[in-house]
Amino acid sequence: MTTRRETGTTTPPADAPATALSPYLSLRQAVRPAIVTYTVLAGEQERAGELAEEAGQLLEATRKLLEAVGLVHLLSPKPGEEVPGDDHGDRQARLLAAYADAGILWAKVVGSSIALADGLLGQGRWDDVLRLADFLDHAGETVVADSLRGRANEAVHSNFYARLNRIHDKMSREETAAAIDTLRTLPRGFPERKLEIALRLRPLGTSVKNVTRLDRQSRNSVDQAMASLPDSADYYLAVISDIFYSMVK
Repeated sequence: MTTRRETGTTTPPADAPATALSPYLSLRQAVRPAIVTYTVLAGEQERAGELAEEAGQLLEATRKLLEAVGLVHLLSPKPGEEVPGDDHGDRQARLLAAYADAGILWAKVVGSSIALADGLLGQGRWDDVLRLADFLDHAGETVVADSLRGRANEAVHSNFYARLNRIHDKMSREETAAAIDTLRTLPRGFPERKLEIALRLRPLGTSVKNVTRLDRQSRNSVDQAMASLPDSADYYLAVISDIFYSMVK
């Protein structure tokens, strides 16, 4: 089976069975982008915004694709079936047209998926974009999927860098809680994750000492956390977090 490099779409070999559901993808793969779409629409019912419009276009494209794929299935001869001579030419022409329609409509589904992903990125819904990328990847659209993943991860990293840069040594109690949440939710795949946490433990620890009344043991634990190395950053982040929330209850 060969692969088209520019789109990641797989094409069947010349001897592929005529009864295959589609030369492009399976039925389950075709409807997977619609799963994310219904999730988006469920959250957009109260505001008919651009995101809902993009989702609606993707659903309509998916519906038409399924109609074309269904026609391909109906027109494809069953094994051992003989098509009368008068009907053979017309049936073959309709079958080729249905295959072409399926290919064009799949391209529209992919394009609508990209447009929907743009809207999701604009709203900070990175997890939905990553889910959409996974579905497209499983359908053979690896290039598009990799692009969406790259954009989503870049947006996630930019968001967290902005939050990390708001951590300083004179934070209020609310800011300290937000800083702890930022460090605890830092994605595992974040660049230099442990180092980023370790660098922030010093200003975080200073703020914890400023906004709470620590006993000697807790203060010593915070001091140890502030001087910790990256390899133990997660452990000492948990230590500071436990001390802070035990003091602000």
